[in-house]
Amino acid sequence: MIYPFPVGDTEYKFELTRDALVQIEAKGINVFNIMAQPITAITGLIYGGLTKHHRISFATAGRIADTALTEYSITDLLDWLNEAVAGVFQSGDQQEKKRQIPKAIAETAKETAKILPIKTEE
Repeated sequence: MIYPFPVGDTEYKFELTRDALVQIEAKGINVFNIMAQPITAITGLIYGGLTKHHRISFATAGRIADTALTEYSITDLLDWLNEAVAGVFQSGDQQEKKRQIPKAIAETAKETAKILPIKTEE
């Protein structure tokens, strides 16, 4: 989905894709835990979301992020970017999917999640 993203005097076209998320993760940014490095994640996600429609560098994305942070609250920006990331994987109602993860794999994943340590901020 393409979102209008006005920053400064420019209205950008923002569109995250699976390929963009791969590029962002290749830069060491965890797109599913943007709170771990919020400023870096904002820059990375802005870069990924703009590259399909705009020729920009990562440094330019950083300058756009800096300007965006003066115009939007960091909370609103992070919430919007989280929704954009989730939107990459929400292509229709999950109930309509023809295939299901085999039960053995799903159960193994649940059991693994129970034994993995979860880091909490203190």
